Amino acid sequence: YMGFYQAYKGLYPQLQPVRAGRVNQAALSCRVAPSLLSANPAAFGAEVRRMCLAGADWIHVDICDMEFAGNVTIGSSVLQGLRREHPDVFFDCHIAVINP
Repeated sequence: YMGFYQAYKGLYPQLQPVRAGRVNQAALSCRVAPSLLSANPAAFGAEVRRMCLAGADWIHVDICDMEFAGNVTIGSSVLQGLRREHPDVFFDCHIAVINP
């Protein structure tokens, strides 16, 4: 852990090591955001519902242009459909494109 701390303390000055007996409240705060890429593409709507019922705070969506990143991707039309079906869900979008 201390190696990690030494490597990143210059980038993140607020990062503090957690010592035994001391609880860092910021370290206890986190969000669960499962990726839509791990879902069944034939049932994205049902998969989003299932992830939310399982306790997901956000749904992570990767949007790639197949040039910057050659990953399988979710297009804007799929995201628009999911937004209509799930208006209260926060979609955390990671956009990996060369020319947005």
